[in-house]
Amino acid sequence: MASPEQIREAQTLGAWLVLSLILLFFVVVVGGTVRLTNSGMSIPEWPVIYYGEGKTNPSLLPPLFNEEQWQVAYNTYHRDYIKPKTEADYISMSQFKQEFAIEYGHRFVVSLFGIVFLAVLTKLYRSTYLRSLVGRLVGYAALVLAIQIVLGGKVVINHTHPLYVSVHLMTAFTFISMILWATLRCFRGVRDVEPNQKVSRSFWFAVTTVAVCAFQIFFGGLMAKTGAGKSYNQWPELGERIIPPSAALWNETLDPLLANFYQNLILIQFIHRWVAFVVLFAVIVLALRLMTKPLTSGGRWALRGTVFIVVFQILLGIATLLEAVPFALGLLHLATGLILFELLIFLTFETRTNARIALFEEQLARRTSWEDDPEISLETQTARVSDAH
Repeated sequence: MASPEQIREAQTLGAWLVLSLILLFFVVVVGGTVRLTNSGMSIPEWPVIYYGEGKTNPSLLPPLFNEEQWQVAYNTYHRDYIKPKTEADYISMSQFKQEFAIEYGHRFVVSLFGIVFLAVLTKLYRSTYLRSLVGRLVGYAALVLAIQIVLGGKVVINHTHPLYVSVHLMTAFTFISMILWATLRCFRGVRDVEPNQKVSRSFWFAVTTVAVCAFQIFFGGLMAKTGAGKSYNQWPELGERIIPPSAALWNETLDPLLANFYQNLILIQFIHRWVAFVVLFAVIVLALRLMTKPLTSGGRWALRGTVFIVVFQILLGIATLLEAVPFALGLLHLATGLILFELLIFLTFETRTNARIALFEEQLARRTSWEDDPEISLETQTARVSDAH
C-alpha cells in the first residue's frame, strides 16, 4: 500500500507526463504538417544546420534576419534535394522560408519535449517508489525515443523515404502509448496486474484492436508520403471498380516485388480504405464486449469516445479522399487518428489493470455452467447469480 507521500510523488510525476503527452500531440500534428506541406527537406542537415559553404558554420538556430545565411540554406536545399535542371524547378525564397519555419518548428517542439522528458527521468532517478512503479516502462520508452531520434535522422538523410516516414510515425505512436500507460499507472497507483491476478479476456480483444489500428496508421503514413490519397478520389470505387484488377493491385514490374507495399499507390490506398472498416468492426466488437463489464467511470467515457471517434474518423477519411487531401482535412484526420489510438490504449490499460473485469468474466463463466447443470435447483442458480453480481 502506497503512503500519502508516495501517492503525491506519483501524481506529480503524472502531471509531468501529462505535459509530455500534450507536447507529443503537438509533435505529431506539426510532423503531419511537415509531411502535408512537403517541408521535411527544407533543412537537409541533421541535427545541426550549416550556414557556410562546404558544411561549415554549424548552428542549432534559424537564420532569422541574416539574409546571407538564408541564401546559403536556400542553395543547399536546391543542391542536395531539389537538384533543379531548369529555372522553373526553383522555388521562391518566401516559399522556402515558410517550409523552413515548419520543419524548424517541428524540431523545436521535439527539443522542448526532450527537456520535459529529461525532467521526468530526473524525478524517476530520485525516487525508489517511482522507479518501482514506472521505471522499467519509462526506461523502455527512452529506448524507443532513442530509436525515434535515429529514425528522424534517417528520414532526413534518405530524403524522406516512404518506409522511413511510416516507421518514424509508428515509432512515435508506440512511444506515446508507453508514456500514456506510465501516466495512467501514476494516477491509478498500479503496476499492471499483481502476481497471480488473472488478466481478463477482454484485454486480448483490446490488444488486437490496437494492433489493427496501428496497421492502419502505418499505411496512413504511406498514404501521406507517397501521395496515394491524391491519386484516386472517388468513393467507393477505386478507379473504375470497388476492387481493382489484380494486375493493378500487384505490379509485377516493381523490383523488389515487396515495393508494391510502399510504391504501388493503388495497393496502398486499397489497403488503407478497407482496413478502416476492419478497425470499425474491431472497435464495435470490443465495445459490445465491454458494455456489460464493470469499467471505471474513465473507462466508460473512453469506451463512448472510442465508438464516436472511429465513426467520425472514417467519415473524415472519406471526405479527405474525395477532396484530394486538402491540408486542413488531412491534418485533422491525423490528429483524430492519434486521439483514437490513445483512447484504445486507455481501454487496454483498463482491461489490463481492472481486476473486477477478470472477476466478472470468471463469475459469468461459472454462472453459465450453473445454468447448464440440471442438478442445480432454480433457487440455487438465482442465489449464485446474485452473488456473482
